[in-house]
Amino acid sequence: MGTKTTATIACTLTTKKATVSVNSSASGLMSLRETVAVTLTGSGTFGAADLVLGLVDNGTLLATIAQGGFTGTGPSSITGDLNLNTTELVAVFSADVGRTRRKVALCIWDITNQALVINDYVEILNNPYSTDMDDPAAATPIGHGDYAPIENGVTNGDAHTHQNGDGADLSVYYIKRNISGANFRLSSDGLNLEFYDVVRKTWNTVLLANGSFGSLPV
Repeated sequence: MGTKTTATIACTLTTKKATVSVNSSASGLMSLRETVAVTLTGSGTFGAADLVLGLVDNGTLLATIAQGGFTGTGPSSITGDLNLNTTELVAVFSADVGRTRRKVALCIWDITNQALVINDYVEILNNPYSTDMDDPAAATPIGHGDYAPIENGVTNGDAHTHQNGDGADLSVYYIKRNISGANFRLSSDGLNLEFYDVVRKTWNTVLLANGSFGSLPV
């Protein structure tokens, strides 16, 4: 059975930085449209009722745990739910491919004491799925007629062959016998190549004998 995505934000108050672990993994990612259960650790004496969490990009607030959204007591059991299904955050990913990851600012502010707790970054993974999408429509199955209409079908259907069968022998097309204006052609017996001598104005069969090329007039 699936569980809610969890994120633990370990605060380092002296540098105002955070180490984020998602689903108990340092390499885990929060995703667009999720509601993430956030736990703050290392928050010292900051009180849950005073804290506000915000995800910010270029001055735009994308998602927040507003004042009153955190409960519990520090330094290790302050919790709150972070909604990543906001209009602002969805808009950031609107033109992105499926597994795009975006780094946004993570800020935690003590609104009562006017104190910055965390100013760091966190990565959010795109989620291309939305319940607002229309249901996909089933396509009409492809039938034989979609490949070759009966009136234009091939002789003998699947048994049709160009190798000693009912179709033309394709070997006659390996080198076209006559190409208008060309200085080469296939011999009449289909076994040799003939080249045109542009000075003598004659056709010659080219042969390989004993490692050397020679030509004979046709």
